[in-house]
Amino acid sequence: MKTYRFRLYPNKTQTEILLRTFDMCRFTYNKLLEELNNNNNRTHIQHYIVELKNKYPKLKNVYAKTLQYEL
Repeated sequence: MKTYRFRLYPNKTQTEILLRTFDMCRFTYNKLLEELNNNNNRTHIQHYIVELKNKYPKLKNVYAKTLQYEL
């Protein structure tokens, strides 16, 4: 099996977008962890992402799949 390694050199705009996305993912992860600690089941937590997006409009700028990976 071959492995390829690529190095990325994002420009300033791309770096800002990546950092903003990572920040929103970190925020989502912490909120989901908080819900999980409240003994909620996985189905509830999956739907909680939609509630978070409605409550925090900034999350709408992040792709849905990216937020789902945080679960």
